[in-house]
Amino acid sequence: MMRLVFDTSTAAVSLGILTEEGWMETVDRADIPKQQSKVLLVMIQDLFRPFGIEMKEVKEIAVGEGPGSFTGLRMGMTVAKIWAYTHKADLFTFSSSKLLEKTKLKEPDALYPKIKYLEDADFRKLPNLNDLIPIYENDHFA
Repeated sequence: MMRLVFDTSTAAVSLGILTEEGWMETVDRADIPKQQSKVLLVMIQDLFRPFGIEMKEVKEIAVGEGPGSFTGLRMGMTVAKIWAYTHKADLFTFSSSKLLEKTKLKEPDALYPKIKYLEDADFRKLPNLNDLIPIYENDHFA
């Protein structure tokens, strides 16, 4: 199993590769406010390159469901859905707010959730791509 995991619920991006043995690698980037859409795919490529991983090899993908920013969540979820659809990958989700709580327990000054603190129990497998629904901080459609 090789799972690509990322969270774009805040102004930062946290991503990594999870295997049966644990985290192969994690990367955090916080210096990109309102730039997640420009850097996420590049960050994924940069993460894969040293390990020689190709996109088609990743058969599981997990994305933070929020709560978080409208644009960040929509962009992250769009990437996750397209990936799952095109590569016939299983889709998982996790709570960005619970992850932030875990992150703050380890790093009290942290400003964004860091995926390296996720555990198996934090993931929820979605049976259908359309079950992926974001939780917005300020749902301006309500």
